[in-house]
Amino acid sequence: MNLNRPTDRNDSFKNVEMMLTKRPTGKWFANTAILATKNRRYVTGVVQSPNDLINDLDTTWDVSYRLAGGYTLPYGVDFSTLYQAYNGIARQRTNVFRATDPAGGPAFPSSSTITLRVEPFGAHRAPARHIVNLRGEKKFGIGGSKKLSLALDAFNAFNSNVAWGGGSNGSGITDASGPTYGYVVGIVTPRVLRFGITYEF
Repeated sequence: MNLNRPTDRNDSFKNVEMMLTKRPTGKWFANTAILATKNRRYVTGVVQSPNDLINDLDTTWDVSYRLAGGYTLPYGVDFSTLYQAYNGIARQRTNVFRATDPAGGPAFPSSSTITLRVEPFGAHRAPARHIVNLRGEKKFGIGGSKKLSLALDAFNAFNSNVAWGGGSNGSGITDASGPTYGYVVGIVTPRVLRFGITYEF
C-alpha cells in the first residue's frame, strides 16, 4: 500500500544582498545590486529508492549581479540600459547503467536501466551568463496632453550565446556520461530588436 506522507527533507537557503541607488535627478539615474544565495536543498524531494540518496544535496552558491541606468540625451532622447550577470548553473555528472552491458559485462540480475549521480551536485558549472539590454525612446508632444512615443529596444544586444536552458537542470549542457557528455543543447535567446509606438491622449 502506498502512503502519502510529508517529506522530512526540508530545503532552505540564505540570501545576502547589497544595493546602491542613484535616484532620478537631473539627466540620469542608476542602480546596482548583487545577490548571493547559499543553497541547502535536496535534489530529490521524495526518495523512491536508495539510489536517490547518492550525491543528492545541493550546497552551492548562486550569485547574480544587476546594473541599470538611464540618461537623457540631447533632443530629449531617453537612453537606458540593463546589464545582468549570473554565475553558471550548477551541474552534476550522471551515468546510465544498463541492464545489459553493451561492452559484454555482467547484466543486472533484476533491474532495468539505472541512472545514478556519480559526483557531488555543483562539481561543474555551466558558463556564466552576461546579458545587456538597451532602450532608446523619444517622446513628441502633438497638442494638449497628447503625446507620441517612439522606442527601440535591443534585448541581448551583444548576442550572447552561452549555454542556458534545456538539459536535465536548465544548464543547457548534457550531464550524462558517454559520447554526448558536455554537449550544448540550449543557449540564451538570441538578440531581439523591438520597435514600439505609443500614443497617449
